[in-house]
Amino acid sequence: MIALEALCSRENDSVSYRVPLIVAALIGKDVADRESVFDIVSGAYHERSQLARGKKSKVTGMDAESIRTYLSTIEQTLHTFLYVY
Repeated sequence: MIALEALCSRENDSVSYRVPLIVAALIGKDVADRESVFDIVSGAYHERSQLARGKKSKVTGMDAESIRTYLSTIEQTLHTFLYVY
């Protein structure tokens, strides 16, 4: 998540909105896919923010598929950034 923040945000920016928006624009294949990617990254960013504030994680063992999807999304985004830039 930190890598995506560094690549997608500016100094005084709404990171929780801009990061999912840019990631969705980069790797989403169509409108529905971009909405799905936005939701995945937005949810992951929210979870990261909660953990950073010392709150208990809501992620359970049943969320393993969601975590795999999120990690795949991050990997695809970083590959796209490297290719484009």
